[in-house]
Amino acid sequence: NQTFSGNLSPKWFSFVDQSFSYSATYHEDSDPKTYKDGTRLIYNGSNWGINGTFHWKKFISGLLPKEKPKVAENKAPEKEQPQPAKPETAPKNKQTQKKGILKSGFSFVTGLPNKIEPISFSYRKDKGFRKAGLVKRPSLAYQLGFSDDPQVPIIFDPQRSNSDIERFDNDFSISSGATVTSGITTRFGYSYGYSKNLSLSDHTFSRSQSYPDLSLSWSGVEKMKLVKKLFSSVNFQFAYAYKINEAGKLRTNEITGKNTGTSFAPLVGLSFKWKNGISSSLRLDKTTTTNYDLRSVGGTKGVTKNLNSGFTFSSTYAFRAPKGINFFFLKKLKFESNLSLGL
Repeated sequence: NQTFSGNLSPKWFSFVDQSFSYSATYHEDSDPKTYKDGTRLIYNGSNWGINGTFHWKKFISGLLPKEKPKVAENKAPEKEQPQPAKPETAPKNKQTQKKGILKSGFSFVTGLPNKIEPISFSYRKDKGFRKAGLVKRPSLAYQLGFSDDPQVPIIFDPQRSNSDIERFDNDFSISSGATVTSGITTRFGYSYGYSKNLSLSDHTFSRSQSYPDLSLSWSGVEKMKLVKKLFSSVNFQFAYAYKINEAGKLRTNEITGKNTGTSFAPLVGLSFKWKNGISSSLRLDKTTTTNYDLRSVGGTKGVTKNLNSGFTFSSTYAFRAPKGINFFFLKKLKFESNLSLGL
């Protein structure tokens, strides 16, 4: 058994944070009692990936021309002149108030780009092999995952080689977020994955997508008049994603199965603390999936739809007496207690 790994986090640009990672594993079984012909069975795999953050505000500010510093001019001091009395302002009418609302709304819309957070991204490439019947130990490049060819002779045995497989995976994701207003933040993203498996009996592939991977968090709900009478803190969570999964055969490019679904996890999520010190949480999840059997041979061409819902509720109450409590003829008792209830 052997492993190899490495990480690199260069600072090439001020507006991008990135880190690269690579790892490889190699396992070899050449037990002469099992493989009397002198061959060996190997398992090896490798993966490399990149994770980063794109600070788009820094990037745009770097493209804009820098303002030249203003040079102070020496001017003679001006004589102070008496200012006329300010006329009395008339009270604002409804039309003026409407203009103020429209102006604040326009300022909110035009200011949304500045509320968007940096963009996070990741890419990962993974591959794995199982090969039997190798006459010699494969090359070092193959052991470290830099080559897909072992570069050694292979003796084919139907029984041993029947389980040989080559697997290749690629995954990509991108996400960002925004602060809508004080206490309300949201995140959104997109992810894509592709995988193929090559064996002696079949070559298959699968791919998946997920979007918009939307989540919303609202803290400070307790500031509302009707809420703050009962709770000292209230937080709200919501998440939604639409997913598509497909599977098929590489040789014919036929899609044999498809799965689509929506996920609200949670549809409603609340965590709150009562005025009396009790902490509670409530969560409602809802997922819907639809499965399609698209096989041209041996398939049913059927459609199956599943709906799952889940509800959880829990409360905890902590009680402490660090200075102790007198219990009649007993001495002071110091204790700490927690009560938990769940549904």
